[in-house]
Amino acid sequence: MNIHEYQAKGLLRAYGAPVAEGRVVLRGEEAK
Repeated sequence: MNIHEYQAKGLLRAYGAPVAEGRVVLRGEEAK
């Protein structure tokens, strides 16, 4: 199986597995 990370996260969520949320940041100050 060859899938992208976002597709894998969707599959894991569909089966109730905990998946970390992510977001795009442009500067280091925006990262937590």
